[in-house]
Amino acid sequence: MQLIAPVTDYIPASMLTTVGDMVVRGAVAPERLAKAVDSSNLISGGGPSNPTWSLYTHVLNQYYKSREGVQFPAFSALALRDGGFHIGDDWRDSPGDQVITGVGFETSLVIFLAMATGGGIDFSIGFDTGTIRCLYAQRQLGATATMTDNHSISLEIAGGNWIRGLITAVGADGFTITWTENGVADVTFYYICLP
Repeated sequence: MQLIAPVTDYIPASMLTTVGDMVVRGAVAPERLAKAVDSSNLISGGGPSNPTWSLYTHVLNQYYKSREGVQFPAFSALALRDGGFHIGDDWRDSPGDQVITGVGFETSLVIFLAMATGGGIDFSIGFDTGTIRCLYAQRQLGATATMTDNHSISLEIAGGNWIRGLITAVGADGFTITWTENGVADVTFYYICLP
């Protein structure tokens, strides 16, 4: 490498006052960019402005806006909310496929909270990706509890009546639950979809 012109400017040591400080090119001379708080990202201001530090939520806000076109400013400090999620509810009382739509994105994980439609003490809490699932269930009028990886929703009441569900397909705007049933049972469930 060959120097064409002698170097006439320098960065004074007094400009950098804290470990982690950076130097940026200002409008006229080099300027100090103070170090940021943990988990911050350097964001370009565009045009003739200096970059600034921003928490990771800024990146998630941009991601969310690009996917949904909407931003929720009240949630700007919570990364999960900035990334987007969907909560819904439904019920089922028969075997077969149930298609859930309106999620707004292709979910990577669904969390289920389920109980008998008429109330009671039996419930299940399940997680499902469409291929991997598990649940914890209190069943048979609270007499037993179980953990399994066969279903993500399971409600078993006295008398051998039960209904069970698992995700068998994930699409761009929702998912499909395939239900099996023995006897007469119905379930009300809430679901939380994560991107």
